[in-house]
Formats: sequence, structure tokens, C-alpha cells
Amino acid sequence: MSRRVTVQLIDEQYEPVANEAVRFVETGLTLRTNDQGEAVFEYATPTATLEYRLRSGAVATHRLKEPLSRETTVVLGVEALVYATLFLDADRDGTLTSAGLDRWDWGPGEGKKGAIVLCNLDADNGNPRVADNADDVINGGDDEQEIAPLEVRRQTRYRAEVTCTLSLEKPGDKNRLRIFNGRTRGARALIGPSAGASCVLDLQNAVLRLGMEAVRFDESLKEEDIVLLLTTTSPEGTVVQRARVRVAPWMMQHHLEAPEAVYVIQLSGQNNTTFRSDLKVILEGVGLPLEEIPTVLGDRWGQDSLEIGSSNLPRRGMHAMLGATRRSGMIQYFKTQGRGVGMGYFDFHHRQISHSASDSDMNKLGNLEVTPPVRDARGRVYPWGRIYYGTDVRNERRQLDPNIRAFLAAQRVQAPIVIDTSWLDVGHADELLSFVPAEDGGWLLCLPSPELALDMLQGVMEVAPQSVMLEGRSIQGVEGEGFDEPVNTTVKAFFEGAEGGGAPARRPHGMSSLFSGPPPRMTGVSSMRPMGGMPFPGRTGAPPGFMMGEGAMHGFSGGISEAPTLKATLRFNETAAKGIHGLVEQLKSEIGLTEERILYLPMLYRQGRMKGATTVFANMVNMLVLGQTCVMAKPFGPMLDGAQRLQGPYAKLLGKYKIEATDVPMNGTFDLFEVYVRTLFRRNGLTARFIDDWSAYHNKGGEVHCATNTRRALTLKRWWEYVPGDTH
Repeated sequence: MSRRVTVQLIDEQYEPVANEAVRFVETGLTLRTNDQGEAVFEYATPTATLEYRLRSGAVATHRLKEPLSRETTVVLGVEALVYATLFLDADRDGTLTSAGLDRWDWGPGEGKKGAIVLCNLDADNGNPRVADNADDVINGGDDEQEIAPLEVRRQTRYRAEVTCTLSLEKPGDKNRLRIFNGRTRGARALIGPSAGASCVLDLQNAVLRLGMEAVRFDESLKEEDIVLLLTTTSPEGTVVQRARVRVAPWMMQHHLEAPEAVYVIQLSGQNNTTFRSDLKVILEGVGLPLEEIPTVLGDRWGQDSLEIGSSNLPRRGMHAMLGATRRSGMIQYFKTQGRGVGMGYFDFHHRQISHSASDSDMNKLGNLEVTPPVRDARGRVYPWGRIYYGTDVRNERRQLDPNIRAFLAAQRVQAPIVIDTSWLDVGHADELLSFVPAEDGGWLLCLPSPELALDMLQGVMEVAPQSVMLEGRSIQGVEGEGFDEPVNTTVKAFFEGAEGGGAPARRPHGMSSLFSGPPPRMTGVSSMRPMGGMPFPGRTGAPPGFMMGEGAMHGFSGGISEAPTLKATLRFNETAAKGIHGLVEQLKSEIGLTEERILYLPMLYRQGRMKGATTVFANMVNMLVLGQTCVMAKPFGPMLDGAQRLQGPYAKLLGKYKIEATDVPMNGTFDLFEVYVRTLFRRNGLTARFIDDWSAYHNKGGEVHCATNTRRALTLKRWWEYVPGDTH
């Protein structure tokens, strides 16, 4: 039967309220009232439920009894009784408010609303094995500051016939949010994974002081804000108030943030004792502690095990460690002993995709880094940097775990960049990029340069061809197996090997452009520009049939432990130069990189154990950045005679690369690559410190950054004020 209901809205003076929206719930139809405050609905449903907004901003719900006639008029007041009101810190200023709780508008300025809850991952309970948000009770300690406040305030006298229910709009959100009946030690969960998605509140007390914590971080961009509902039902009708809540994101900390401590794995009975003692001396010089963590299953890679990030409310935050999807290294230590006050831990073992995928090198967290604050080519600002990680675009088994990729995107505030590292043997992002502080308060980007390394070696060939490089170094085959053979050689032997040995060193075929052009410049924050450029695939001068990754066919006939020659390394360096050139072009768009912001460090590549490219010399780019002090591996480049540093050919060579005599020892030999980087960094307000990591780490596929991990100072980032448009 068709019926008609006329709804009239009136205010406290019984005057009609015009242009107010009224929604007929059963049909979804919304109408606005006319000048007489009326809206007329035609309906055929057996029930009729009306929703409209009160002057307080709450949504009132009025359910009609079935009309006695086909036409009914209902008079409703916009100042209807509000029995209880929600109060949250929606302005993020520490003061609770009831205004505009159902809005969340990103961006700076007035009128931006939305409360924040913290993922309470630390251990104030004294048990490092159990995170505070793993149970249904507030444990004490600092929990009160880490639990977001929520209050329900009764607005009238207590009425026993009125019911008040607090619930989640989406019941599944109980697995994301826990609400307690207080904020002090011993408070119990009213809503949460075990308690359910709703609870009935007893409002005999005029104010209920509640608390909220996040059970976990958002794990997908599909997860929307959590919406709380406060529903009061009285004989006069039902009033529903809504409030939006967002989980504070996990944020990575970049290399320019102040360091607090450095971690390294203590290998029992293995060969990193000297590395640890040398590193400790350097750290003592800059006032930092070295925390030595016992190894698990012999794993030595401190960086690969976990990424130490942070998360914060407006006035409270904590460190939050993301554990890699692996079972060794530092993970077990921090998972079982590393939690504490202000130090949390989480991982994705509960969502692991497969054993083979989780053990992929790409899931080791040396492959997960973040830039300092940047502005991209379109002018979009990323105040807390952009996450970046490497991927093998040609191999599905060498990808970052999709669960972690979805998680990183869901944090919204550090929009991830994916870089192609398929040409590298290991393929981690930290093999290619390191950000260091610039004197103007910004940043510089350190990148490896095969062109620069070969140009410097050519210069040595003309001055001192018998100079030894890789002095005293040996290379292992597969880690833990097989041979360990010397690879030290001379610069002359390196070049002569390109022609089959014995013949005078000549420019290799297809690389004439490398040794031409003006001397490199180094002014201001600029470093060495790669000169000329190596022949890339598809460019003039590229050797016939060259393909990226072809090193398996043109590598080391007797194994990867042979002394390097230009012939054996040429194709890997062409591949590297192409990959680095592509990366620079990508970063010009993604982070606004300019050539003046690049510090090129000399590096050559050769075939690795997995037949991708690995470094010939120790990789200085893979460094530990501690303010203005940068700790990097001794490269073991070409050794020259310090006594000749001021003589004609030597002075000309050093002058070409702007190396100052004060950086060269007066007696004995010096490493040309090392003194070049020392001068380069000093000219840019930085101190380069070198450490021998060859046996302990380089021989196993990593360097100083891979070997360590760093906890950096916690800062309260106002992440809610700005998000680039493409990351919503």
C-alpha cells in the first residue's frame, strides 16, 4: 500500500527549519525541507525510519510506528534531546572536542578533523616478548601517554530508560582498534579482537573516560578510517554520533636524522672481531654507543634483519621495528628481547606468502630505505621523504613481499619508489644509493660510477702502471664453501688483460668516449660528473650482441675468484652504467634530483656468485651515515707512492681529481680511490672514515651499511598535516 509521510522540522522556538536534509532510510531517498520546514516522502515499505541532523551535529534517527492512515505528518525537533556526547582529540591539539568528529580532511589549515590512535607495540609491561597491544589490558608504565583519550559525557540527568551503545561502524574493525574502560594500569578492553565490536555503556557517572590503541598498522590502502558510533536510544528517539579515527602510520627514518646508537651482530668464533673493534673506535669519536647483538644461525647482516622506524601521536611516539620475513640475524633477538619502553617490534610472519618468496634477497631490509625530505619534478613535496626499494623486473621470485609492498603504500605519507636492481647480484637498494647531509641543510646523493673508476685507473696507467690494486685481497666463491684465492693485481695487468695480456695497454674497443672530454669539475656541492659515458645498449659504440645480464657468458672462465681484468669486467660495467644512468633519470622525476646534488664514487663491477653484477672494490656507497661522519669500506683501489705526490705526473693526476696534497700521506703508499673520496667529502662539509670490512662482509656480498643497523632520534612528525595528492 502506498503511503505518504510529511516530515516537519522545527527549532526550539517551534519555528520551521528550512533547507535541512532528511533521509528516508528504507529507500535511501534524501530530501531537503521547504520554507515551511517540510519534506514529503512517498513510500510503500512496512516500516519508516527517518534520519536528520541535530543542531549539535549529531545524527538523529526516528523510527515511525506504522501510520494509522495513508497520510501522516511527523513533527521533529532539531534541538531534540542529546543524552550523551562523544569527545575526542579531533584537532590533534591535546584538547578533547565534540565538534566535527565525523570529518577527516587532509591538509594544513583550519577545520581539519580526525583523531589518531597509536599502534602500541612497545613493552611497558616489563616482558619484551609481549607487545602492550597484544592483550586486553593496559599494562602500566608509559601506556597512559600512548593510549589516545576518548570520553563519553552525559548531557542531562541520568535516566535508566535510556540506553547508550559504543560500537564500530564496520564490525571487522575490532581487529584494528581496542577501546578500554580507562587509560590507567589495569583498564580492560570494551571493544577489540576478543571483546567484540560494541559495548553498552553505563552512564550513571556523568563522564566516562576511555582510551584507544591500534592493534596493528594499516596493511592496505583499501582500509579506510575507523568510524566509531555512539548510539543513544530514548522514548524520544535515537541519536547516532559518528567519529573518525586513523591509525598513526609507521614511518621510516632517513640517514640525515640524528643517530642514537649503532647495532652490529657479534659473530661467535667468526671473523668480524676486528671490524667490531674498529667500528667501536670510530663511534666513540662521535659519541655513539655500539650495541653488539648475538647472532642467530650465523647471520651477520644487521641491516637485513630489521628496519627501525617510528610512529607518533601529536604528543607521544615510539620506535617501531619492522622485522624481515626471515628467521635469522637480529630478528629473534629483537622479537624476544628488544621490546621495551618506547621500543616496539612487528613483522609479517603471520601473512608470509611462501617460504621461497620470504627467503628472497629482496625481502632482506637492506633493500628498504627512505630519502630525506624531497620535492619531485612536479613540485609535490614529501616532507618525510619517500621510501624506495629494489626489484627484479624480470624475475617474479626476486620481488619484495607483496604484503610488505601493500603495507608501505598503506602508510600513505612516504609514497614508495620502486627501482630496478635486476642487474645486481644481490639487488638491494642500499648498494646503489646513500643520502648524506649537504652544507646548505639539504642532502647529497652518493652513487657509484664505473666511468669515474675506469677514468681514474687510466690515469694511473699513464703515471704508475705497476701500481697494485686490491692489495692483499682474496675473493671467496660461494659463502661457506670452496676457494679463497688472491685477486690483487696491477693496473697494467688489469688493462692488458683486455687485450689478451702482454700487449701494451690500449683503449678497449667501444669505449673511446670514456677517456675523452674535459677534466671533471668539483665546485660547491657538485662532485665528479661521469665523463663521456660508457656505451649503453642501443647507443653508438655498444658492442654487438650486448644484453644486460650477459655476464654469465662473458665472465670468469676459472671462477669469480680470478684477478679482475678489463675484458672480464667490461660488460658488467656497461650494464652497471646503464642501470645507474636510468636510476638518475628516474630520480630526477621522483625526488627532483639534479646533477649538482650527486657525489659520484669510483666503483667497478664484475660477475657475482649468482652471475649478476657485484663490486670489484669494496663498495663505498654502502655506508653508515652518522651526521657529518660517514663510515665506509676501505675500497682497496690503486696504491700510489705518497713521496711522489708533489712531482709532475703525480701532481697532474691528483690535480685532475681535485685531490689536495694534505689528504695524501707524505710517506708510504696511498689508495687513490680513498683519498679522492676523503677530499670530495671534506669539500662538502663531511668526514669520510674508512674501515676494513673485506673479510667479514665484502667477501660475503655486503659492506658497512649491510653489516650494521642504526637507531635514530625519535621526532614527533606532524604527518597528518600534509599528504601528496597521488598517495591518498
